Amino acid sequence: MIVCALFYGDHPDLAFRLVNSWKRFLDVANVSEFRLGCNMVCYETRLFLKDEMAKFGKPVTFFDSEDPYKYFTMRKMFYSVESADPHIMWFDDDSYLTDDVKICQTTSSLLRDDYVVLGSIYSEIQRGSQYEQIPLQPWYGKRIVNKAHKYVFCTGGWWVAQFDFLKKWNYPFPELRHNGGDTLLGELVRQQSKHLFQYRAGVAINADADGNESKSKRRGLTTLRPWADGKPHTPGLGDPLIMDSIKIYPLEEFPC
Repeated sequence: MIVCALFYGDHPDLAFRLVNSWKRFLDVANVSEFRLGCNMVCYETRLFLKDEMAKFGKPVTFFDSEDPYKYFTMRKMFYSVESADPHIMWFDDDSYLTDDVKICQTTSSLLRDDYVVLGSIYSEIQRGSQYEQIPLQPWYGKRIVNKAHKYVFCTGGWWVAQFDFLKKWNYPFPELRHNGGDTLLGELVRQQSKHLFQYRAGVAINADADGNESKSKRRGLTTLRPWADGKPHTPGLGDPLIMDSIKIYPLEEFPC
């Protein structure tokens, strides 16, 4: 299992909570490597991550960005380092483990055949005019999308996927910036006639101080979701510049 986490801003308390939960509950023997995104993180978070991640005894790669966009950093994390590992696990920094359920071993065993993504499943109506542009995407599988369509998806704060499925369809799509990636991943799964698996045992996802799911205080940006205005979107001039600005460091070279 490749374990990924994205840390953001001046929130060392969330980094402490997540990494300490890994120390208690993560079945590290089933982890092949860690990939950590650091979007505009503070000195305290940087120092903590560098010191604590060295204790896991696994390869660690940092992706260091001065921009806040979640999905630009995620793309860099997924596609800048080669791996043959078939599974990838994602954490937002406000998610964490709560119990020893051998999470890597368990979730890997559940993602078989047509079950390609697992997590905590939600539904949400499509936004604006997204329904007009989805049939134009290369991953469209001729399953009807209309103005009243509801996405069914695993909420984006924590999920596990078959990595080859994501790579085949170039997910996260280049059109994604900061919002709406989880709903479109759910739609990709549906269009390809694959399945989601409901699973959230041993995980608090986007959790508040009491561990309540999806109750974490919202931070960072709110951006227009791809195609919500009905216009085809291709990455603009700033997107490759941001992607190129994200620096990649092995653990020992990560600057603090």
